[in-house]
Amino acid sequence: EYLMTINLDISSAFSETEKIQLEAATEEAYKRCTNQFQSTIADGVTLNAIIQSGHYGGEGSFDGIRVSIENAKIDDHELLRNLIHHEMVHFFQARILGKNNQYSLPKWFSEGMAVAFSGQGMLPKSQAVLEVFSELSEIQAPEKYIFMDKHINCNINQTPYNNLYDLWGTMF
Repeated sequence: EYLMTINLDISSAFSETEKIQLEAATEEAYKRCTNQFQSTIADGVTLNAIIQSGHYGGEGSFDGIRVSIENAKIDDHELLRNLIHHEMVHFFQARILGKNNQYSLPKWFSEGMAVAFSGQGMLPKSQAVLEVFSELSEIQAPEKYIFMDKHINCNINQTPYNNLYDLWGTMF
């Protein structure tokens, strides 16, 4: 049982069915974060969750989450769940660190954790990333190992695996 109260403010731009989906995704994100952080730090807290129609993005802070999603993307349930979960990770980070220290984590760590915990993917943007991925071609879906939330038996000191460490630095 989860003891957090969610004060959910969903834009009227969404249908009743969509509002139910958004509420369920918010509750699911809270439950997953409770398990991932192994923390009930947010129990007894009221989470202010504002979900509105607009450009894709969001923010999570000590007081809650704010998520914007384009109406056209509301049907992409995985994208929606991942975005809400990503911002919920930031909410948990802020709750654990405290109101005065909620932004004390390095940005690369805070965002990396949110991306990894939420299951969001990443798109290779540089030639260096594409080259390392091509060297890892014998591994199925090598991008899943970038954020170290999956494990593979390998010798990190040998090619092509030794390039992963350098690659992590180009991501954040």
